Amino acid sequence: MSMGSATPLIGLDAIVLDCETTGLDPAKSRVVDLAAVRLSGGKLDEATPFRSLVRPPSPIPPSSTAIHGIDDAAVAAAPPFPEVWPGFQAYAGDMVVIGYSIGFDLAVLKHECDLAGLPWRRPRSLCTQLLARVVAPNLAGHSLEQLGAWLGLGDPVGRHSALGDAAYTAKVFLALVPRLRERGIRTLAEAEHATRGLGAALADQHRAGWVEAVIVPGKDGAEPPARIDIYPYRNRVAGVMSAPAKVVAADMTAGAALQRMTSEQVSSLLVAAPGKENAPLAPGDAGIVTERDLMRAVAAHGADALTKPIGELASRPLEAVSANAFVYRAISRMNRLRVRHLGVVGPDGHVCGMVSARDLLSLRAEAAIGLGDAIDRAEDVGALARAWADLPRVAASLIAEDVPAIEAAAVISSELGALTRRAAIIAERRLGAVPLCLHGARLGRPRREPTRHGSG
Repeated sequence: MSMGSATPLIGLDAIVLDCETTGLDPAKSRVVDLAAVRLSGGKLDEATPFRSLVRPPSPIPPSSTAIHGIDDAAVAAAPPFPEVWPGFQAYAGDMVVIGYSIGFDLAVLKHECDLAGLPWRRPRSLCTQLLARVVAPNLAGHSLEQLGAWLGLGDPVGRHSALGDAAYTAKVFLALVPRLRERGIRTLAEAEHATRGLGAALADQHRAGWVEAVIVPGKDGAEPPARIDIYPYRNRVAGVMSAPAKVVAADMTAGAALQRMTSEQVSSLLVAAPGKENAPLAPGDAGIVTERDLMRAVAAHGADALTKPIGELASRPLEAVSANAFVYRAISRMNRLRVRHLGVVGPDGHVCGMVSARDLLSLRAEAAIGLGDAIDRAEDVGALARAWADLPRVAASLIAEDVPAIEAAAVISSELGALTRRAAIIAERRLGAVPLCLHGARLGRPRREPTRHGSG
């Protein structure tokens, strides 16, 4: 998934890339080892890496083999770059690319694509070496080993193998995130902006023929707001629901329930326990049966299904949404749960109506609509951060559509409240699971010029 500029670094989805090469000149070097690991929601996933040796068209110089240990025999049976590239592209998708001295890797990959006549698309990227310079400009050096030692990561495993360096670089990046946050650098755009401030280092890389380490889409790092269907953001569920909800007893036969649906022209019924069909129902006390449930039952059991008690066919508990919620939250919840009906809960906590996909048929289920439900289902800080990152985009889109400020503010205020509530729930869980302790502050020191160590 493509990351927006406001995505917090703590919740970033990205790949961390490294390649070993035949030399240090990106205009002449060829790839011999290409690897990447994923960061998902700001967490390292080492279980599903990408790694492939690559057979270059010419012999590997002994000076390069001395660094990464890859000689001609090691790559004799490996595929050439044009066969490796499609698999790597599928792995990377359109995610942010992170690397140590990433400008070198990108330059070599672009060179390989140009030689093979393959399309090249410059990814959005971050360089851990440059980010370390932002955080600790006075370190004695900024080599990968020096950064790992400074950050307390221990010695790298598999140094100068593409996969080993990619995994270690990912750990360096994750260790840099809290230090960047201490300097007010929290989001992807802020990290890009901070990196662009290292003019001398970037100029050195440019002279060496590297690809720019960071490039930001749109003016000042802001994506142009997409046009959205604003109806879901301006209207509440109460305005589109069907009320009151139709309730039947659990012992009613499926055939009788189908007749009621047909006569009342509804596509679902709430199912209550016998004798409670006229009492107020909370979502947890109600089931739901839909036209599709009845069709599936008939398909499976024939006409005998119509004699079954409707309670046996009902789904429980009833999924619901607040009557005061904006319509986009109902769409989001339906999309996530893959359901076509939701109960609607009033201020008293009881079901006061129903909303169906048919009611919302004219509304687009676009990415921005998933915002509310993404907040409500976030299980950790990273997931909550990714949900938060959509807020600026939604706000910009609403402004672009000339939604009155008071209505746009109502949407954003509603989601800020949801974010705060969810953050409190996550914090409460963490406090319950992790013993409280005091964390000592870490001190940063030293500096050195940006160089590419090794042959790739």
